[in-house]
Amino acid sequence: MKGKLLSIIIPTYNMENYLRRCLDSLIVSDENMHLLEVLVVNDGSTDNTSSIGHEYATKYPLSFRVIDKDNGNYGSCINRGLKAITGKYVKLLDADDYYQTCHLDCFISQLKDMDADMVLTDMISVYADGSQKRKTFPFDHQTVYGVCLMEQHYFMDNMEMHCVTYKKEILDRLNYIQTEGISYTDQEWIFYPLTGVNSICYIPLDLYTYMLNRKGRTMDMDVVTRDASHYILILKRMIHFMKDNVLDSPSKEKYIKHRLSRNLREIFKLILIYQTDDQYHSHVEELEVLDSQIKKDLPSLFEESDSYVISKEIPCRFVRYWRNKKRRYPHVFLVLCQHLKNLDNLLRKKHLRG
Repeated sequence: MKGKLLSIIIPTYNMENYLRRCLDSLIVSDENMHLLEVLVVNDGSTDNTSSIGHEYATKYPLSFRVIDKDNGNYGSCINRGLKAITGKYVKLLDADDYYQTCHLDCFISQLKDMDADMVLTDMISVYADGSQKRKTFPFDHQTVYGVCLMEQHYFMDNMEMHCVTYKKEILDRLNYIQTEGISYTDQEWIFYPLTGVNSICYIPLDLYTYMLNRKGRTMDMDVVTRDASHYILILKRMIHFMKDNVLDSPSKEKYIKHRLSRNLREIFKLILIYQTDDQYHSHVEELEVLDSQIKKDLPSLFEESDSYVISKEIPCRFVRYWRNKKRRYPHVFLVLCQHLKNLDNLLRKKHLRG
């Protein structure tokens, strides 16, 4: 499979009910099929995931491959895939998600004339109630941007794994390795590689369809609250990186600090707002260790996090309360806040309709 333009890595574990939809979405025109490399990394599945992957590899031997490996979680699949792919560019796709096929075909065609370190595309999120939300970028698709783009608020606030395609050379140069054995390492995919990116292009295509309606996926709140330790471990490693490395651009530094702050706020909200009492008590020591590390290594982030609020509708400084009182808000207070927020949203909708 030498000479490929785009490699797509699909980490998959027990996804027999979704994998065909995922792989079918990658069958593009004959003209572009020979430029596409699809690598299905089967993470020790116990269902028919492997046989489905091999079925496509048999049917499309010049484009599809399967790697069967022992279970090692998401990051191990990415690392194994990065060692095996041959494309100039690389993009990730979760097995329960899919691409818009016509847009993938167009994306490959446009990628032929590009040499940017990173290419941005749009995405569609599909929620449990069937509603959809598009995420687009307000950038010129005819422009090659420099690193200054990274400090624009729209870039910093809307960057997600689903929107990113990297030149593989960048990942190789950084010796990029994703953390293995835990979940939520997609945050690393939009953190460490950005330090090696110096040019960015945007193609306005709704390429990635992100399915949020599958029960039991890692982004289910029940799963997220249970696995808070994974988030903490990932952030601690990011803090070490920020402490020990000097970046070659103020724009990159601003982006990295923003990602750290964003991830830290999510961890605080997860543990101090959303977890049950039992979950909170099982994670509070880890949170205290993380907080001490931030105070020591990144005092500016510690000071910033003291001003975190629950939301703009509920401007309560919940981190400051926890630090001062050594406990989180009472549950009844949080329930009341949520009811007030829901009421506020309802009144806003009625006002807009009126």
